[in-house]
Amino acid sequence: MSVPPLRVLVGKQRFTEAPRWPSENDYIASINRQSRGLEKAFATAMQGFKDVSIDIMIDALRPTFELTQKEVPVDTGRLKQSGYLQKVSTGREKPRVEIGYGYRNSPWYAQLVHENMNAWHRYPTKAKFLQDPVMADMQNIWSRIFIAYQKFFS
Repeated sequence: MSVPPLRVLVGKQRFTEAPRWPSENDYIASINRQSRGLEKAFATAMQGFKDVSIDIMIDALRPTFELTQKEVPVDTGRLKQSGYLQKVSTGREKPRVEIGYGYRNSPWYAQLVHENMNAWHRYPTKAKFLQDPVMADMQNIWSRIFIAYQKFFS
């Protein structure tokens, strides 16, 4: 993933258009223009943050998804093929990513196979083929997210 760097200069740039003293003409107007410019820069930065968050989360979960693919039981192959890692549209501004099996209840038995701890599965497949890898890899997921955001902000 190529993450564009976020660059925000605050306090490092002197605006030459501003009058030097509050008593000079157009001082308030100049400060207001500068404030609007800073607001626009901040809004642009926040949109960039939202835009890159989905990619960061998908990249952070991709190794975990690969672990689940090793543990998902395979009989016909439909359950394994139903695995997904994707952006979820929530209608809100919050970015969200979902990892799972049996998207839109296809195949219908995905949840049953996942939860049935009494069923026999050929090693390395097993029940809890989604939950166990996610829980085992949780610290790594957080580390991958943290590192990706560090790169974004540097």
